[in-house]
Amino acid sequence: MDGNAVDTEVSADYRNNNGEKLDIHVGSKTNSKIETINLPNAQKKTIAGKDGYYWTEMDDGRTEYNFEYLQDGKIVKIETHNEDVINQVIS
Repeated sequence: MDGNAVDTEVSADYRNNNGEKLDIHVGSKTNSKIETINLPNAQKKTIAGKDGYYWTEMDDGRTEYNFEYLQDGKIVKIETHNEDVINQVIS
């Protein structure tokens, strides 16, 4: 995942008819402290009760919202064009 070594990774990518996306990546991580996933240009943020790191990027001319957090010893990354989707996925 972005700058973090993971032992294994699984992902699922979804697109709707409008080209909006939801990509979810989950990786096994041996060091399960939230500070270990601190990414450059990311801000520490809590979304739906999960402490993690949040940042935006441009993706094909659209804003992409990203959030990484730890869950049960795994690192989870959510990428989407709709910021509200992050909260919906976690809740």
